[in-house]
Amino acid sequence: MIIVSGMLLITAFTTRFNKTFETKWEYWITFWLTIWVLFVISSFSDLYPVNLILVGLLSGLIWWQIWPALSSYQKYAKLKEFAEINHISYSKKDWIILDEQQAQDFQQYLIDHPESTQWNKVVSQTIFACVTTLCIAAGIVWFTDIDFWFLQYFLLIALIMLIVVWLLNVFIFKSRIISVIKSYCWVLVFTGYLLYDFNQLEQFASDQSRSTAIHMSVSVYLDIINLFMYLLDILSD
Repeated sequence: MIIVSGMLLITAFTTRFNKTFETKWEYWITFWLTIWVLFVISSFSDLYPVNLILVGLLSGLIWWQIWPALSSYQKYAKLKEFAEINHISYSKKDWIILDEQQAQDFQQYLIDHPESTQWNKVVSQTIFACVTTLCIAAGIVWFTDIDFWFLQYFLLIALIMLIVVWLLNVFIFKSRIISVIKSYCWVLVFTGYLLYDFNQLEQFASDQSRSTAIHMSVSVYLDIINLFMYLLDILSD
């Protein structure tokens, strides 16, 4: 948990360095570099201090990608505000569509309203919800005798199904309501992974190997980051 805390501190420090991706190449290079670092961590998890350097690098890479995502969520929250202020009708099942003049007005609205009290409230609610979920999951594992090992295969199947649904929605359906439902499902999946990983932590309490510490730290860290992002996706909508 000390390693996880350190990773979260690195992510918080790194966020401000990349507010947006300048090109698609920057995004894809960062994405595949993150995947590569995850594989390298698996290979060198027992080699100190290389393992700690790698998890630090992973933390920076993750948040290098997430801040642009946060910016897009904020932009969408402001788009909803703009639509309501200007009485632009839209279906709650579909994306908000602007004509050319409305799009220009919205760009000016973003310039005139760089800060949003509503957005700050959404972020605060997301942090609170994420921390609460984290504490409840830890409490359930450590104060009950339930073995959550059985969740492993259910979560894997759910993970694969959600990836398939995401791909279908991106390329075929392009539905906002499916996107929202998918986010709720992701929150359930990563809450399940928190229960599973905390259960693993409890079972490996006597294991003092560096490899186990690194693997468990990365797992819990990714659970927290994904849970935060999908909660933010829900609350910003």
